[in-house]
Amino acid sequence: MAKQKNAELGFANSKYGEIKKVYSIWICIGHAKQKNDVINSYTIQESCHTKIWHAPRNHFDIMTAVMVYPQVEAFQNGKEDREAQNPVKTCEQKLLELLKVLFIKDFSVEKKKERLEKEYGIMMKRETESEVMEMCNFSDFIEERGIKKGLEQGKVNTTVQHVQNLMQFSNLSADEAMKMLGVEKELQSVILNKLHQA
Repeated sequence: MAKQKNAELGFANSKYGEIKKVYSIWICIGHAKQKNDVINSYTIQESCHTKIWHAPRNHFDIMTAVMVYPQVEAFQNGKEDREAQNPVKTCEQKLLELLKVLFIKDFSVEKKKERLEKEYGIMMKRETESEVMEMCNFSDFIEERGIKKGLEQGKVNTTVQHVQNLMQFSNLSADEAMKMLGVEKELQSVILNKLHQA
Protein backbone atom coordinates (compact mmCIF):
# COMPACT_ATOMS: atom_id res chain seq x y z
CA MET A 1 0.00 0.00 0.00
CA ALA A 2 2.82 2.41 0.92
CA LYS A 3 4.27 2.01 -2.56
CA GLN A 4 1.22 2.46 -4.75
CA LYS A 5 2.99 5.49 -6.18
CA ASN A 6 6.70 6.17 -6.69
CA ALA A 7 7.66 2.54 -6.10
CA GLU A 8 11.09 3.26 -4.57
CA LEU A 9 10.07 6.17 -2.36
CA GLY A 10 6.51 5.29 -1.46
CA PHE A 11 4.28 8.38 -1.34
CA ALA A 12 7.05 10.97 -1.63
CA ASN A 13 5.81 13.84 -3.82
CA SER A 14 2.29 12.43 -3.79
CA LYS A 15 -0.98 12.73 -1.90
CA TYR A 16 -2.02 10.29 0.80
CA GLY A 17 -5.62 11.19 0.02
CA GLU A 18 -5.22 9.28 -3.24
CA ILE A 19 -4.45 5.94 -1.55
CA LYS A 20 -6.65 3.20 -2.99
CA LYS A 21 -8.29 0.70 -0.68
CA VAL A 22 -6.42 -2.61 -0.59
CA TYR A 23 -7.93 -6.09 -0.22
CA SER A 24 -5.56 -8.79 1.00
CA ILE A 25 -7.11 -12.18 0.23
CA TRP A 26 -5.73 -15.28 1.95
CA ILE A 27 -6.77 -18.73 0.71
CA CYS A 28 -6.11 -21.03 3.66
CA ILE A 29 -5.66 -24.75 3.10
CA GLY A 30 -5.18 -27.41 5.77
CA HIS A 31 -7.23 -25.67 8.46
CA ALA A 32 -9.31 -27.08 11.33
CA LYS A 33 -12.62 -28.63 10.19
CA GLN A 34 -14.75 -26.02 11.99
CA LYS A 35 -13.41 -23.46 9.49
CA ASN A 36 -14.63 -25.45 6.43
CA ASP A 37 -16.26 -23.11 3.89
CA VAL A 38 -15.78 -20.03 6.10
CA ILE A 39 -15.11 -16.63 4.53
CA ASN A 40 -14.30 -13.89 7.06
CA SER A 41 -13.26 -10.31 6.42
CA TYR A 42 -11.35 -8.03 8.79
CA THR A 43 -11.37 -4.25 8.51
CA ILE A 44 -9.83 -1.30 10.31
CA GLN A 45 -12.22 0.21 12.86
CA GLU A 46 -12.00 3.59 14.58
CA SER A 47 -11.95 3.80 18.41
CA CYS A 48 -11.87 7.10 20.30
CA HIS A 49 -9.84 6.67 23.51
CA THR A 50 -9.74 10.20 24.90
CA LYS A 51 -11.61 13.06 23.28
CA ILE A 52 -14.40 12.11 20.88
CA TRP A 53 -13.47 13.01 17.31
CA HIS A 54 -14.34 10.98 14.22
CA ALA A 55 -12.27 10.87 11.06
CA PRO A 56 -14.06 10.39 7.76
CA ARG A 57 -14.28 6.65 7.13
CA ASN A 58 -12.37 6.88 3.85
CA HIS A 59 -9.36 8.23 5.80
CA PHE A 60 -8.84 4.98 7.74
CA ASP A 61 -10.87 2.31 5.91
CA ILE A 62 -8.04 1.59 3.48
CA MET A 63 -7.39 -2.11 4.05
CA THR A 64 -9.51 -5.26 4.33
CA ALA A 65 -8.13 -8.75 4.90
CA VAL A 66 -10.29 -11.61 3.64
CA MET A 67 -9.64 -15.14 4.94
CA VAL A 68 -11.08 -17.95 2.79
CA TYR A 69 -11.16 -21.56 4.05
CA PRO A 70 -12.37 -23.89 1.24
CA GLN A 71 -13.35 -27.41 2.33
CA VAL A 72 -10.85 -29.35 0.26
CA GLU A 73 -11.29 -32.72 2.03
CA ALA A 74 -14.93 -33.10 0.96
CA PHE A 75 -13.86 -32.89 -2.67
CA GLN A 76 -11.21 -35.61 -2.76
CA ASN A 77 -11.71 -38.34 -5.37
CA GLY A 78 -14.24 -36.15 -7.18
CA LYS A 79 -16.92 -36.65 -4.50
CA GLU A 80 -18.79 -33.44 -3.85
CA ASP A 81 -20.89 -32.69 -0.78
CA ARG A 82 -24.64 -31.99 -0.93
CA GLU A 83 -24.22 -28.26 -0.39
CA ALA A 84 -22.09 -28.03 -3.53
CA GLN A 85 -24.94 -29.59 -5.55
CA ASN A 86 -27.47 -26.99 -4.34
CA PRO A 87 -28.78 -25.27 -7.52
CA VAL A 88 -29.27 -21.87 -5.79
CA LYS A 89 -25.85 -20.50 -4.92
CA THR A 90 -24.58 -17.25 -3.48
CA CYS A 91 -21.47 -15.52 -4.82
CA GLU A 92 -19.58 -16.82 -1.79
CA GLN A 93 -20.63 -20.43 -2.50
CA LYS A 94 -19.59 -20.05 -6.14
CA LEU A 95 -16.19 -18.70 -5.06
CA LEU A 96 -15.69 -21.61 -2.65
CA GLU A 97 -16.61 -24.11 -5.35
CA LEU A 98 -14.20 -22.49 -7.81
CA LEU A 99 -11.39 -22.75 -5.26
CA LYS A 100 -12.32 -26.38 -4.63
CA VAL A 101 -12.03 -27.13 -8.35
CA LEU A 102 -8.58 -25.56 -8.39
CA PHE A 103 -7.37 -27.43 -5.31
CA ILE A 104 -8.73 -30.94 -6.03
CA LYS A 105 -5.72 -33.16 -6.53
CA ASP A 106 -7.64 -35.94 -8.24
CA PHE A 107 -8.70 -33.70 -11.13
CA SER A 108 -6.35 -33.61 -14.11
CA VAL A 109 -5.46 -30.26 -15.64
CA GLU A 110 -7.76 -31.14 -18.56
CA LYS A 111 -10.67 -31.82 -16.18
CA LYS A 112 -10.00 -28.54 -14.37
CA LYS A 113 -9.89 -26.68 -17.69
CA GLU A 114 -13.18 -28.27 -18.74
CA ARG A 115 -14.93 -27.36 -15.47
CA LEU A 116 -13.53 -23.81 -15.40
CA GLU A 117 -14.77 -23.18 -18.95
CA LYS A 118 -18.12 -24.99 -18.64
CA GLU A 119 -19.19 -24.03 -15.11
CA TYR A 120 -17.47 -20.65 -14.59
CA GLY A 121 -17.07 -19.27 -18.11
CA ILE A 122 -13.29 -18.97 -17.65
CA MET A 123 -11.70 -19.51 -21.04
CA MET A 124 -8.18 -20.88 -20.75
CA LYS A 125 -5.35 -19.02 -22.42
CA ARG A 126 -1.71 -20.11 -22.26
CA GLU A 127 -0.97 -17.90 -19.24
CA THR A 128 -4.12 -19.10 -17.44
CA GLU A 129 -3.29 -22.72 -18.21
CA SER A 130 0.19 -22.34 -16.70
CA GLU A 131 -1.39 -20.77 -13.60
CA VAL A 132 -3.78 -23.74 -13.28
CA MET A 133 -0.74 -26.04 -13.56
CA GLU A 134 0.82 -24.11 -10.65
CA MET A 135 -2.40 -24.58 -8.66
CA CYS A 136 -2.23 -28.33 -9.38
CA ASN A 137 1.36 -28.38 -8.18
CA PHE A 138 0.36 -26.44 -5.06
CA SER A 139 -2.37 -28.94 -4.19
CA ASP A 140 0.19 -31.73 -4.67
CA PHE A 141 2.51 -29.87 -2.29
CA ILE A 142 -0.25 -29.58 0.32
CA GLU A 143 -0.98 -33.31 0.09
CA GLU A 144 2.72 -34.23 0.26
CA ARG A 145 3.11 -32.01 3.32
CA GLY A 146 0.17 -33.81 4.96
CA ILE A 147 1.67 -37.20 4.13
CA LYS A 148 5.06 -36.12 5.48
CA LYS A 149 3.43 -34.86 8.68
CA GLY A 150 1.56 -38.17 9.04
CA LEU A 151 4.76 -40.16 8.53
CA GLU A 152 6.59 -38.02 11.11
CA GLN A 153 3.74 -38.55 13.58
CA GLY A 154 3.85 -42.29 12.89
CA LYS A 155 7.61 -42.32 13.54
CA VAL A 156 7.10 -40.51 16.86
CA ASN A 157 4.33 -42.90 17.96
CA THR A 158 6.39 -45.97 17.02
CA THR A 159 9.44 -44.63 18.85
CA VAL A 160 7.35 -43.90 21.96
CA GLN A 161 6.08 -47.49 21.87
CA HIS A 162 9.64 -48.87 21.60
CA VAL A 163 10.85 -46.66 24.46
CA GLN A 164 7.92 -47.76 26.64
CA ASN A 165 8.68 -51.44 25.89
CA LEU A 166 12.34 -51.03 26.82
CA MET A 167 11.42 -49.18 30.01
CA GLN A 168 8.91 -51.87 31.00
CA PHE A 169 10.78 -55.06 30.06
CA SER A 170 14.42 -53.99 30.47
CA ASN A 171 13.94 -51.72 33.48
CA LEU A 172 15.59 -48.77 31.71
CA SER A 173 14.96 -45.06 32.19
CA ALA A 174 13.48 -43.11 29.27
CA ASP A 175 16.88 -41.51 28.55
CA GLU A 176 18.62 -44.89 28.57
CA ALA A 177 15.98 -46.42 26.29
CA MET A 178 16.25 -43.51 23.82
CA LYS A 179 20.05 -43.78 23.85
CA MET A 180 19.82 -47.53 23.17
CA LEU A 181 17.42 -46.89 20.26
CA GLY A 182 19.58 -44.06 18.87
CA VAL A 183 16.74 -41.49 18.99
CA GLU A 184 17.81 -38.18 17.41
CA LYS A 185 18.37 -35.33 19.90
CA GLU A 186 15.72 -33.07 18.36
CA LEU A 187 13.15 -35.86 18.77
CA GLN A 188 13.98 -36.71 22.39
CA SER A 189 12.00 -33.87 24.01
CA VAL A 190 8.95 -34.78 21.86
CA ILE A 191 9.23 -38.42 22.99
CA LEU A 192 9.56 -37.39 26.65
CA ASN A 193 6.45 -35.18 26.38
CA LYS A 194 4.50 -38.07 24.83
CA LEU A 195 5.67 -40.41 27.61
CA HIS A 196 4.51 -37.94 30.29
CA GLN A 197 1.10 -37.65 28.59
CA ALA A 198 0.64 -41.45 28.44
